[in-house]
Amino acid sequence: MIFGPKWILRRPEAASSVFCETEGEIIGQWLWSRGLEDTRQRKSKLEGSFSDIRSPFNFLNMRASAERLADALENPEEKIAIYSDYDMDGMSGLAILKTFLESLSPNPIRGYYPNRLEEGYGVHPSALEELGKEGIRVVVTVDTGITALAAAEKARELGIVLIITDHHKQVSDKLPDTPFIVNPNQKMDTSGMPYISGAGMAFFVCMALRTVLRERRFFENKKLTEPRLVDWLDLFVLGTIADVVDLVGENRILVKAGLETLARTQRPGLRALLNRCLRDPHTTEISARDVAFSVTPKLNAASRMGHAHLSASLLVENSVPESEVLADQIMALNAERSRVQEEVLQLALSDARRQIAEFDPPVLVTFGPWHEGILGVVAARLVEEFNRAAIVLNQKANEETLRGSMRGKLPLSCVRLLDQVSDILLSYGGHTQAAGLKLHKNHLGDFCRRIWQNSKEFFLKNPQNDEVLFDGFLDLNKNLKIEEIEQLHQIGSPWGQGNPDALFLLKDIPLSSVQRLKENHVRCQLSDTLGIIGFSKFKEIEALQNSASKNPNFDALLTLEINRFRNKKSVQLNLRHVRPSENFNSGS
Repeated sequence: MIFGPKWILRRPEAASSVFCETEGEIIGQWLWSRGLEDTRQRKSKLEGSFSDIRSPFNFLNMRASAERLADALENPEEKIAIYSDYDMDGMSGLAILKTFLESLSPNPIRGYYPNRLEEGYGVHPSALEELGKEGIRVVVTVDTGITALAAAEKARELGIVLIITDHHKQVSDKLPDTPFIVNPNQKMDTSGMPYISGAGMAFFVCMALRTVLRERRFFENKKLTEPRLVDWLDLFVLGTIADVVDLVGENRILVKAGLETLARTQRPGLRALLNRCLRDPHTTEISARDVAFSVTPKLNAASRMGHAHLSASLLVENSVPESEVLADQIMALNAERSRVQEEVLQLALSDARRQIAEFDPPVLVTFGPWHEGILGVVAARLVEEFNRAAIVLNQKANEETLRGSMRGKLPLSCVRLLDQVSDILLSYGGHTQAAGLKLHKNHLGDFCRRIWQNSKEFFLKNPQNDEVLFDGFLDLNKNLKIEEIEQLHQIGSPWGQGNPDALFLLKDIPLSSVQRLKENHVRCQLSDTLGIIGFSKFKEIEALQNSASKNPNFDALLTLEINRFRNKKSVQLNLRHVRPSENFNSGS
């Protein structure tokens, strides 16, 4: 039995013993594996500060967009609306812009987001008509709009100024008819920041707007305190981590600061949610992993179940009692989402196994009359289970249109693969590893054939190099010091896309030491004071136990964590990958 991808030492030549003695055994191996043994390299990559953040005016059209938004703030007759996508990135960006503008304007700022299940993704002309009837004269999009050609025409017809802020790839040479398009991934943009999320773009708009207002002496004239942008980084970090963009450059600097802001946030809604999501609600430290796996999935669940208004309301709510109610509702929807998701997942898994047995497609395409809100999560689980890209579509009996989600597996790009079949898609958009799409049911067969053929041709030209890179080795005879692990996280985090977790190999762990816990978690006690925890890893351990080799030991790739509980600290090893024990070499 094959246990997953190859494990490859990130840098085959070993760090010198002198270097590891100087830097510390763990930190030395990590610095060496990431090519950061030179202090100048280390400083440029790891030690960025706010002064290193590039000007928001580097983005194409940012100056004009910020000036126009400043005009609206100075004219009370011009009502403003924020139109966002319904996912966590869009919701966070909406909350950033809405609360920032409301801190400067006597008028309330209208928030609008399409219903995931009824309207779907994008800027809809009918929604602009509704906003126009409310007297809205300026609409700022967040995390959407780069393909909103019809909406831009409708805005012009209605006399609405449309300011588009987005970060999705420009898929057409034709752009919406508005001079106010800010997107680091539009073809003429030279900002060099393609990794900024939708919420990140909203934050940079606030940064630019504050500068323009400062130039106009707006704060002095209105007798207002100039806002501190750091106070909005708790919202920035939610959207940026949820959208799985690269944590490099400006993102790395702002997420690191944003995690500190989030840990001490005074937003009643966020505080109520954190109290329910985190194991220790009083913690003063929150990691990117906490946000990715414990916080944002709960907020996304409300949107997936058709109640995005609850998440949007929670992020901007100022009332403590109302925040408690909203947080309870969101947690209940998350439980419902989990139940529905599991039902659909089992059906999708069954169909995927059938496809693989019959013709082994390079991309899984499965469909059914399924809840549209959980298709992306199910697609991601298929990728995890079968190690290939997956498309999951909702096919309702009485509808002509199929909507769905795609999740990818590098080096294959979701959006580039969909580019190649754009002539039969009603709409699509997304990123390298995640995309949404819509097509007519009559085109489903042609869609599958072309997706499979194009992906096969891609892999012929770009053979898969399926591997996990790790940073070094653990020797339990050497003391794992809390101080060194804390320092590793201090200099290396935030971990995430573009800056993967520090992984270390521990060999020859007795299978007999593994205990099964509830919810398919496992624990392995290595000594009186040191243990391994594996979240949702029981099936992998069970496969090891049932493997033909009957090897009594296994190897593991682990992250090193500090467990904080009741003001006590201890080292905790988190299980990420397992395989039967074997003699190791750099390409095993």
